[in-house]
Order: sequence, then C-alpha cells, then structure tokens
Amino acid sequence: MKSVLFIAFITLLLNGCSHSDSARTASSVNFPDSVWVTRASQDSSIKATVFYWRDTQANALAAERWCLGFEKNGTKWFFDYDLGEGKGSYEGGVLDLQWLDADRVMIRRRIDDRDANLVFDLSSNKFSPAE
Repeated sequence: MKSVLFIAFITLLLNGCSHSDSARTASSVNFPDSVWVTRASQDSSIKATVFYWRDTQANALAAERWCLGFEKNGTKWFFDYDLGEGKGSYEGGVLDLQWLDADRVMIRRRIDDRDANLVFDLSSNKFSPAE
C-alpha cells in the first residue's frame, strides 16, 4: 500500500514539474547587459553605475533603458527605474554621473532636448529632480 501511494506521489510531482509556467516566464526579470558609466564616491567606498540594456518587448523609441545601480564591498544592486523615461536615446538619454556628497549622486541626462537631471539619495532611496 505504501509503495502505491509513493508511486502516485512521485507521478504527481513529476507531472507538476513537467508543465511550462507561462505566468512565471512572462514576468521574468530583465537584467541590464552592459555598463554605461561608473563613478566611485569621494571616499571610494561605493560605486554608482548606470546600467544600459535593450528591451526587446518595448516599442521602437523605448527599446533602450538605463537604470541606476550601486556596488559596495562586492555587493551589487540596482533600481529598476527607467532613467530615460521610456524615450530611449532618440529623445532622451543619460549623459553622466556625479557624486554630490557621500549619500547623493546626480544623474545628468537630457529628455526632449532639455536638461532633466535627477538626484538619487542613498539614505532615503529616492529619486528627486536636481535643482
């Protein structure tokens, strides 16, 4: 009796693992594939990086994406916030990074032929317009 239950359990398990999970595939995370610019902080303890990648599922203008990431003591993380505001390099783009102090980094960018610089504050994990 135990062997029949065991075989039934294994069969159900293998059957459940063999089906494709379209919901999981559709919501997969796209990681950046290249580095656009990297700058170390004044004390060189942390690096800010603008990552760049091509999004194949976006429209033609928004196919290029930039996001901000950091590295400290071998740990890397990034914020999935499109710095190009979905406009790609045609109408917008990221130009450079600049550390303002130990907690804030400015992302120099142009959107629609205007300066649209952002400041990211590491202490609050928030983006705000540069003043």
